Amino acid sequence: MKMDIEQTKTWIDELVNVELKYITGRNIVIIESTDWSGTGRVNVSRGENHFSIRFERIEALLHKLQGGAPIHVDTELRSGSNDRSVIETIIANFPVVGYMKPKQGRNRTKNKVIQLMNQELHPLGETLDVSDEQYKDHLLTSFSLDTVTLLSKSFLLLAGISGTGKTRFVRDQAELTGSLADTYCLTSVRPDWHEPSDLLGYVSRLSGSAEFVVTDVLKFIAKAWREILDKGITLSVNDKLLCLQGGVSDIDAIKPYWLCLDEMNLAPVEQYFADYLSVIETRCWAWDEDDFQYSCDPLLKATTIQSIDNIERLREELGFADANYDDAWQHICEYGLSIPFNLIVAGTVNMDETTHGFSRKVIDRALSFDFGDFFPNDFDNFFAPTTINKALSYPIYSDARTSTDKLPEIDIDGRKSIAFINAINGVLAHTPFKLAYRALNELLLTVISNEPIEEIDLKAVWDDFLMCKVFPRIEGDTEKLAAIGSVDISILKQLEEILESEFGSFWNELPGSDKARPDLYRENVEGDKLIRIACRSKEKINWMEDRLTTFGFTSFWP
Repeated sequence: MKMDIEQTKTWIDELVNVELKYITGRNIVIIESTDWSGTGRVNVSRGENHFSIRFERIEALLHKLQGGAPIHVDTELRSGSNDRSVIETIIANFPVVGYMKPKQGRNRTKNKVIQLMNQELHPLGETLDVSDEQYKDHLLTSFSLDTVTLLSKSFLLLAGISGTGKTRFVRDQAELTGSLADTYCLTSVRPDWHEPSDLLGYVSRLSGSAEFVVTDVLKFIAKAWREILDKGITLSVNDKLLCLQGGVSDIDAIKPYWLCLDEMNLAPVEQYFADYLSVIETRCWAWDEDDFQYSCDPLLKATTIQSIDNIERLREELGFADANYDDAWQHICEYGLSIPFNLIVAGTVNMDETTHGFSRKVIDRALSFDFGDFFPNDFDNFFAPTTINKALSYPIYSDARTSTDKLPEIDIDGRKSIAFINAINGVLAHTPFKLAYRALNELLLTVISNEPIEEIDLKAVWDDFLMCKVFPRIEGDTEKLAAIGSVDISILKQLEEILESEFGSFWNELPGSDKARPDLYRENVEGDKLIRIACRSKEKINWMEDRLTTFGFTSFWP
């Protein structure tokens, strides 16, 4: 299918004063007028903003599309978001152009593409998602939507018995999204760690001068920072904090950096990890269409940097010696070194008499994965695995209240998820396990990150949220877990009744059933990629109830 330039100009003229929807469906563009003299201009409005787009910019993308390959407009046009998004919107409304976007991913970034089709498939002024298999024969070039699963938190707890592959899992994730040499760091936690300096370094005066002792972890954090800076992200200062600014396409090029804290709870996490636990809650993402700002309080404070005698030595040890980092280093010296947004910390934990438990302060700041439930060992397929783990990436949202436009259509205003957490809190309201604003925010962020399409997808997100964020908080004896007004019924039993009602569609379904929930973290190697699994909450809550009945005490941890 060839697009004649004069034909496309005619289409644009016919679209004057027509409301054109973004591919994301969140915004409206109106072409106010056209001027085909000279190189040509298209005058548009978006909300209260009015501006002109040179037709040659549209024409350049049309030539690209003529080759048949899908076009990621954000990559092709690396200018301001106004131009990129508006041009994409105009072209997507042509009857011979369809668009594709993944069901999951980094804010629909590199895989949000437009594709020339072999015939007119939709009316002028409307858009068409051609990701579905039914449009395969209309694609001029076959195209696969490779995606990553976006995490809602950048701190993971991987719990399970020894030998299940928790550390290997982190290594595999680093290889899926980067390389072991560059984007992976393994640190074995020592039992004698009792303060943050064991992890993040400290100032020593043993030599007679103030010198900073740099740890491997701090070097890795600095390395993750350089990955961001090397990709051209703008570094500035906002409200005395380092601020990173860029576009959605820039994020797609920035690899996640995986820090694995092996045997994390051999030492008291609340002690040696205290600084990180506090600072991680200050991560802040702000989005304006396809442009972002990110800031975070410093891990390595400016006062600490300024207190040492040889700052240049510290600069060299952290890898900022190159002149390209002059401005960045000056900012770091003045405002400190914060947590880079592409850093993911994964702690592997075993729960036995040799390790320390977790307070709710730790649990509330992490995603807790019962490894055997989420990533089970399949002995029968040891030599030729039939399933693979999906690639995970860092979160790009922090506050659901400022990201409501990112909520999926299945829960467009978040009311379904809010009603669900209210139902859970109806049971937990008078217990130490009651959920607060942080839990609600993280539930909504989890929904945003997973982008569920159908009702069953949304409830699968809720199911995993309970496993990662709610059940890990619940532990105690029969008295502590007794339901209000009854010593014979536990809150676990009450939760079970609530969840059976909420998850009715798949509560009792067996793995592999067409009505069972989808697995959000794994997929089949061959054939249909979708894995159908049993409800995780049902299995876990029954397991916890059995322990409570048998031993008089229960917890989430295996």
